[in-house]
Amino acid sequence: MPDNFRPLAGDPDADMVVAMFDANADDWILTTAGDYQTAAVEAMRSDGTGHQACVILEWPGRRNHTDDEVTVRLMISPDDALGLAEVLTHSARWLKEAIEP
Repeated sequence: MPDNFRPLAGDPDADMVVAMFDANADDWILTTAGDYQTAAVEAMRSDGTGHQACVILEWPGRRNHTDDEVTVRLMISPDDALGLAEVLTHSARWLKEAIEP
């Protein structure tokens, strides 16, 4: 089992979690104190053919195993943002239920 993080004890999907993520990677970014912010914007397509609607997200972080502060920035389609919010909410609710008495 990797030392950087591991599935919760009793997680029925523990094997899947181990298979999904590289826990030994050094490029994990951990959140730090500060505010995150989001906005809806239009961004130029990479091929220059016009604009596309995006949700942008920015929050403070720290590189794993260091004190190096970074700002994490993500530009994502509205559909992907909704999907990300859904899976984050699902995992966060599961975790809170698993660790709270």
